[in-house]
Amino acid sequence: MAELRVLLFGMTGLGNGVLRGLLDIPSVRVTGVVCPRPEPGPFPHYPCRKIEDEASERGVPVLPGVDLSDPTQTARLADLGADLLVVGSFRKILPAAVIALPGLGAINVHPSLLPRYRGATPTVWAILNGETETGVTVHFIEDERLDAGPVIVQRRIALTSEDTDGSLRRRLAELARALVPEAVAAVVARPRKDFSPQDESKSSWFPKRTLADAQLDPSRPLPELRRRIRAMSPWPGARLRQEEREYIVTEVNEVNTSEPHPQGLQGTSVLRLRNGSRTLSFMTAHEA
Repeated sequence: MAELRVLLFGMTGLGNGVLRGLLDIPSVRVTGVVCPRPEPGPFPHYPCRKIEDEASERGVPVLPGVDLSDPTQTARLADLGADLLVVGSFRKILPAAVIALPGLGAINVHPSLLPRYRGATPTVWAILNGETETGVTVHFIEDERLDAGPVIVQRRIALTSEDTDGSLRRRLAELARALVPEAVAAVVARPRKDFSPQDESKSSWFPKRTLADAQLDPSRPLPELRRRIRAMSPWPGARLRQEEREYIVTEVNEVNTSEPHPQGLQGTSVLRLRNGSRTLSFMTAHEA
């Protein structure tokens, strides 16, 4: 394969996995990494080097905070001469003028089994909804519709009862790295008309997680409470309001009221709440 010039639009986390996958391909030269300004807080919610630092260390130019609506900056991207655009988690939808730049088109690496779980935080909703599997989908970007376009490759993984949002994001970034070389090879080898469109009748979209989604309702079933705790871990943390205070909850159990009240460990404390015929014990890490 002749040298393939690729421009990556990515954010720390999934973007790191996609960058590594591209750099694993001997014939690929990554002409640049377009990334947003640094995210506030602990994004991507597991230990990970900033994508701009990793790219710079590997000799890849970094273009932070590019205004994709500015024709001048779009022209700057065109000057990089990319044959293919690859998106690995990005804060903004690529405009049509950017999608049209490369000859091979633009592809997106999405951490769900499309057409299900379109949207910005699919890992959160997959855990909340009790899914038993998820995965990574690579698809063509044809227009400004979110996470739509023909599927290039897709791979599944089991979603375990131990997965948190952080651990699942990390596993999917690793899977993305493994899948990117296969996707790029397929794009180069086959015309776009050979790839299957997504089945819109099976599509689902979920909004970006908010702090309101982190609130625990003690009246809900125990399995649902546990899923919410995992889906909100490590950030922003599942929240429980009690006596005008809000606590970050790390664990919940149903207890026999005859049992002695457990002691807090390593700075944690325990809240017991009675709801109808049951008593719930919430392990709290700290006040929010």
